[in-house]
Amino acid sequence: MLSQKKFFLRRAGRYVSVTAEEFAAHQAAQPQPPPKPRGLGDVVALFAEPIARASDAVLGTHLVGCNACAERRAALNRLIPKL
Repeated sequence: MLSQKKFFLRRAGRYVSVTAEEFAAHQAAQPQPPPKPRGLGDVVALFAEPIARASDAVLGTHLVGCNACAERRAALNRLIPKL
């Protein structure tokens, strides 16, 4: 039974006992790591997206989220699916 397990969180430099609900809420609030790249398109996107964001901010372009980028990413992932 879930409620009988003991859960601990680190607060103010020490571990304190919490309920299962508090622990679940804490875990849900933690940032999730980015997904690992699967194929060539994902690796290219990993480098291209920050450049596109900077270009959008500085030059006023709209590169982030464009359909051509998504299509290119999918095509490269089909070409080389695993790295």
